[in-house]
Amino acid sequence: MVAQALGIAALPICYVFFRGLPDRGLGFSKIAGLLLLGYVSWLFEVLQFVDFNQAGLVGFLVLLAAGAGWLVRNDWPELRTFLASKRRLLLGYEAIFLTGFLFMVSFRGFNPEIAGTEKPMDFALINGILRSAQFPPKDPWLAGFSISYYYFGYYLSAVMIKLSGVIPAAGFNLALASVFGLTALGVAALLYNLTGRLRFGLLGAFLTLLASNPDGFLRVVRYGTLAPPDHWWWWPSSRVVHTGCGQECIDEFPQFSFMLGDLHPHVMALPLAVLVLGVALALLERPEPLRWARSDWLALGFVPVAAGALGFTNTWDLPAYLGLVLLAVLARQLLPPVAGSRTRRSSGAGPVPDRAWRFWQVPLWIAVASIAAYLPFYAGFSSQAGGIRLEPAHTTPAEFLGMWGFAFALALALLAAMVRLPLKEAAVLAFLAAVVGAGTRKWLLAILLALAAAALWHVYARMRERKWEPEPAFALGLSAAGLGLIALCEVVFLKDTFNNRMNTVFKFYYEAWLLLAIAGAYGVAQISQRLRTPSLHYAWAGGVGLLCAAASFYPVASFYTKANEFKSAWTLDGSAFMKTIAPGDLEAINWLNREVKTDAVVAEATGDEYSQFGRFSTYTGVPTILGWAGHELQWRGVWKEQPKRIGDLTALYTSPDENAVKTLLQQYDVSYVVVGGLERQKYGNRDYSVFQKVGQVVFDRDGTTLYFVGATSGGNS
Repeated sequence: MVAQALGIAALPICYVFFRGLPDRGLGFSKIAGLLLLGYVSWLFEVLQFVDFNQAGLVGFLVLLAAGAGWLVRNDWPELRTFLASKRRLLLGYEAIFLTGFLFMVSFRGFNPEIAGTEKPMDFALINGILRSAQFPPKDPWLAGFSISYYYFGYYLSAVMIKLSGVIPAAGFNLALASVFGLTALGVAALLYNLTGRLRFGLLGAFLTLLASNPDGFLRVVRYGTLAPPDHWWWWPSSRVVHTGCGQECIDEFPQFSFMLGDLHPHVMALPLAVLVLGVALALLERPEPLRWARSDWLALGFVPVAAGALGFTNTWDLPAYLGLVLLAVLARQLLPPVAGSRTRRSSGAGPVPDRAWRFWQVPLWIAVASIAAYLPFYAGFSSQAGGIRLEPAHTTPAEFLGMWGFAFALALALLAAMVRLPLKEAAVLAFLAAVVGAGTRKWLLAILLALAAAALWHVYARMRERKWEPEPAFALGLSAAGLGLIALCEVVFLKDTFNNRMNTVFKFYYEAWLLLAIAGAYGVAQISQRLRTPSLHYAWAGGVGLLCAAASFYPVASFYTKANEFKSAWTLDGSAFMKTIAPGDLEAINWLNREVKTDAVVAEATGDEYSQFGRFSTYTGVPTILGWAGHELQWRGVWKEQPKRIGDLTALYTSPDENAVKTLLQQYDVSYVVVGGLERQKYGNRDYSVFQKVGQVVFDRDGTTLYFVGATSGGNS
C-alpha cells in the first residue's frame, strides 16, 4: 500500500521528466516517490523545522501528490489517455513488483531472524532513526553521538515503517522485500525502455537479482545435490577472490545479499542506482539537451537529488553513477536538437556551437548540486577512509572467472555483436593492451581496459559518423563502466581500517554486477533480434537458456538451505527467535518499546562484533553506552571513545561502590540498566544489587532485570 501510494504521488513528475522514454517513467515512479518523499521530509527534519513522525510524513506525501498534480494541471486528458494506452504495461510492471516483493516476503518468513552477520547493525540504525524525533538521528550504539554513517537507505526504510505502522521487527523484513521488488521493477522498466520488450526486462531482473556467479554453480555441482548438508555451504561463493585482501575479499552479488538478508547500504542503494540509470537514459533520449533555463527547472532539480542520493545511501556508488549521469548530459549536448520525442531519429550528430561556459554550466550544476543537496549529511560525516593506495596484487584468472564468468560471457557477446572498429584502431588498442600487460604483469587489467576502450571508441566513432543511437550507446557505456570498475580494483584501493582492497572490491564489484547485468540483457535482446536464421536463433536462445539454468543452481539451493528447508514456523517478526533463546531479554525489550517514549539511555554489556551484544539498543533504538566497538571504529575512523567506554562499562557492572556507580550513570545520562544473561557472561554472575540501591526494578522476568536509574519516566512490571 505504501509503495502504491508513493508511485501514484510521483507518477505525474515521472511523466514529465521521463518524457523521452516509451513508458514515460511509469516503471520508476515508485522509486522516485520514495526518494522524493524521503528527501523532502529528511531535509525539513535535519534543518529542524519539523519532527520525524507519521503525521509529518503523511503531510509531506499529500504535498508531494498535490505538487505533482499541479505540474500536469493542463495535461490531465493527455495523461489519462497515455495510461489507458499503457494498461498492459502497467499491469506487467505491477506483476513484476508484487511477484518480487511477495517472493522475498515468503522467503524471509522462514528465516526472519534479525541476528548474525550485519543484520543487528542494520536494525539498530533503523531503530535509532525511528527513535529520533529530531535530526541528525542518534547513534544507538554510542550514546550522546549522532549516526556517522551513510544512513539514507535506513532512513527510507524507517519512512516506510512509519507510514505503514508495522512493528519494526517485521518492518525490517518488509523493507528488504520492498528493495527487492523495487529493484526488479526498475531494472525491468529500464530494459523495456531500451528494447521495447518487457520479457528482456524480466531477463535483466533475473540476471541482476537471482543469478549467481559461476563459483556458486560449481559448488552445487560438486555437492551433487540442491540440498547440501552443511548449512553454511553457500558462504564461500561470496568470497571467491582472495588475492590482495589478506584472508579473503568480499565479492557479494545481489542474490547472495538477499538470501543472506542483511539490509545493508549496498543493497538498499540498488533501486536508487537503477533510478539514476533511468535518469541517465532519459537525459540521452531528450529531444533537446538539458539547458540552464526556466523550462527545465524540474530536471535541474530532480537530477541532482536523484544522483546525490547515492552518496547519502552508499557513498561508494556516487562517483560511478554521477559520472554516468554527467557523461549522458555531455553526450546529449554534443548532439543537435531534433524533432520528435526520440533522439535516435536524428540523422546527424556533432558539436553544438556554444560557448564553453554554456556547455559546462549544466554538468557543473549537477555535480555541485548533487553534493550540496545533501550537505547537512556531509557536514557531520566522518569516515575511516585514508586516501587512495596502489594495489600490488592481481586477481587470478580462476578468481575472475569464478566471480564474473557468466557476466563476462554476455559482455563479450554484446561487444562482439555491436562494436565495429577499423583495423587501425583495433591494432592500436591491442598494442596498448600489450604494453599495459607487459608493464604491469596484470593481464586481466589489460584485457578489461582494452574491451572497455573498444566499447567507448565505437560510441565515439558512431557520433562522428553521424549515426548516433542512444540505446546501444547507453548499453555499451554500461558495459564499459562495469568492466572499468573491475579493472580499477586491479590498480588502486581506498585505504581503510583493513588496509587492503577488501572493501574496494566489495563495493565496486557490486556496482559492476548491476551494470553488466543490464548490459548483458540488452545484448541478448539485440543478438536475438539480429539473428534471422532459425538455427542460429535457436542456438543462441539455447545458449542463453543454459547460462541462466547454470546461474540458477546456486540460488535454488541456497534459498532452500537458508529458509531452513521451509520447515520453520512462518513469521515476519525478526525478534521472534528470542522467545526460545532469551525470553527474558525479549520481554524486557518489548517493555522498553512499549513504555519508554521519551529520550533515554540504556546501559548493557558491550562485546564481540556480529553477536547479540548490544541487543537492547538494537531492538529498541534506545542509545546505549557502547554497542559494537569495532563498527564504531569503521564508521568514525577513530579509536578514542570506545576504549574509554569499554572500561567505564566494566567499572559500572563490577564496582560495589554506590557513589562510583552513580557517577558513571550520570556521566552517560543513563536511565535504564540491563542485567541479563550477556551481562552475567561478560561481567560475572555477581551481586548486582547496587543498581537497586541507586534506582528501582521496573522489570524482572526469566533472568533479565531492568533497573530504572534516571529521570526518564517509565512504568512498572
